[in-house]
Parts: sequence; structure tokens; C-alpha cells
Amino acid sequence: MFVQAIPIAVICTFAAAAMYLVYKIIAWPLKIGGRLAVNAVAGCAGLILFNLAGGFIGAALGVNVASLLVAALLGLPGVATLLILSSVL
Repeated sequence: MFVQAIPIAVICTFAAAAMYLVYKIIAWPLKIGGRLAVNAVAGCAGLILFNLAGGFIGAALGVNVASLLVAALLGLPGVATLLILSSVL
């Protein structure tokens, strides 16, 4: 009876390790994708809010494909970069 319990324990250990590895492989891209989605929403919202508020202070950023891509990929630091570049150039 003890001899049969050892292979079952080994199989259960390998199954648990395999399930852990599958979880890590699946969870990593979802975590990265979620972070990218939050950055994209925050950057685009920051760009739109700055354009709404910029009318009152006389500053505006053009909303085009390039500025939306920068804001979506970099988030709020991307919007700040666009502001700095628009003031310098």
C-alpha cells in the first residue's frame, strides 16, 4: 500500500507544478495588457481634458493619430512630453 502511495504523491506534485507554470504563463500577458490598457485610457483622457481646459488658458494640443498614439502608449507622461514638445517647438 505504501508503494502505491509514492507514485500518486509524485504525480500530484508534478500536476501542481504544471498548474502553477500554466497560471504564470497565462497571467503574465494579462497583467501587461491590463497595465497597457490603463495607461492608454489615462493618456487619452489626459489629452482630451487638457484640450478642454487648454481653451481657457490659451494652450492646446492637436488631437491626431500621432498624439493619440503617444498618449496611448506612454500614458500621462506621454501627454506631458507632448506639452513640452509643443512649447519648445
